[in-house]
Amino acid sequence: MSEKSMYYYQIYDDQEENNFIKCTLEYDRIIALLKDYEREHDAYLNEDFVKFLHGLDEEAEIIKIEKIYY
Repeated sequence: MSEKSMYYYQIYDDQEENNFIKCTLEYDRIIALLKDYEREHDAYLNEDFVKFLHGLDEEAEIIKIEKIYY
């Protein structure tokens, strides 16, 4: 059994909310889905988009990125 690749994306929504998401969907697929999502919704919110993605990829989720300083 081959392991799925995990992809990480930085996304901004209509409220200028900045989030990072991880999922198994490649960039071109995410862009196509984003266009579909935007046609069907008046506002683009990251949390709602990730819920939409989760229907196609159970591993899709918003992740928190922390900076490390030393």
